[in-house]
Amino acid sequence: VMLSSRVRAGYLRRLAELSAVKGVELRSGSAQAAHGNSVVASAVLLRTTFPVFREHPTLGEECFGPSTIIVECDHENDIAAAAAWYAQVLGGAVQLTLSLRSTAATPQRLAVDYTVHHVRADGNHSAKVFKGWTLSLAAGETRTLRKSHPVRPVTTRRYHRGRHALDLRINGQVVHFIVAHPTPPVFDGPEDRNGKRNHDEIRLLRDYIHGANYIVDDAGKPGGLAPGAKFVLAGDFNADLCDGDSFKVPCEAANKPGKGPNAIGQLLLDPLINTQVTPKSAGGTAAATDPDNNGPANQAHLGDPAFDTADFNDANPGNLRVDYVLPSANLKIVGAGVFWPTRQDSRFALVGTFNKPNLYASFASSDHRAVWVDVLVPAAR
Repeated sequence: VMLSSRVRAGYLRRLAELSAVKGVELRSGSAQAAHGNSVVASAVLLRTTFPVFREHPTLGEECFGPSTIIVECDHENDIAAAAAWYAQVLGGAVQLTLSLRSTAATPQRLAVDYTVHHVRADGNHSAKVFKGWTLSLAAGETRTLRKSHPVRPVTTRRYHRGRHALDLRINGQVVHFIVAHPTPPVFDGPEDRNGKRNHDEIRLLRDYIHGANYIVDDAGKPGGLAPGAKFVLAGDFNADLCDGDSFKVPCEAANKPGKGPNAIGQLLLDPLINTQVTPKSAGGTAAATDPDNNGPANQAHLGDPAFDTADFNDANPGNLRVDYVLPSANLKIVGAGVFWPTRQDSRFALVGTFNKPNLYASFASSDHRAVWVDVLVPAAR
């Protein structure tokens, strides 16, 4: 089952492009349209050889949907070359944005650097410190810093797929910035494979901030973050505390999980995480009862729609809180919000709203909303 008929149509178009390449063989499933205008699509298995793959590099580009392409290689060198191509897929740059606000009574001289924990070929991580900014911050001043960090292979480093990590160093202090995108808890069957996978990927984040011993670094040292470490967890975690399809036992009431597993509850109920302030918006509240809604799912939700961060199909699952910025408990939250303007706001055109006739064409940017949190980093002792 796809997210929408529009997403399904894109999947079928991509399958048609792949199947049209000479030397690509359809081994299982169907690349043809089926099931009318529904959101159902067939799983497809394709096969090709390395020479064809090398000649048509677009075969390695993403096909969003239940598809797999097998590349048969006759030699070990071919396998290495195919793997190298995938390493080249990562490219461009990551845009870093940092907002600093001074609460001091006097000017401050700051050196802000950052560390990228790169994923290595063996799945472990290798840390490298990069120079960021050197600045003077006046008393009470707020300054936004931006930097473009290239993500492309160089002679001394290759990039590999996996969960990278980033931390900031402000005058020598480290704030670990941990970004993740756990798998959506859907697109599976009654076994709830993806729901459980989402739960366990979130569990990895929890275990990492608790320094679990089964996590081992490149030097063979077990554990994640050290006790007392400052950190921020951020990303689209694809899980709502009480609503939606994430793996959990039913909530007893709003913001009161039942006794049992709860995917995002592993973080929201963790004492190491500061949840004293929940980002919210007026747009989330308005969207729950928007006249363009195509279903009543929002009315059955337990969560406060002001806390929602994603404008999903109102028939199912409805709008949810799935995007998070979660500081550690030793960082003070001084501001937070979700960028979700109402229809009356001049900025509404930047986000749009879910509308069944046009599906995702109604969104100017994304069905997810930007979440922001301002924190105070305590002075070093």
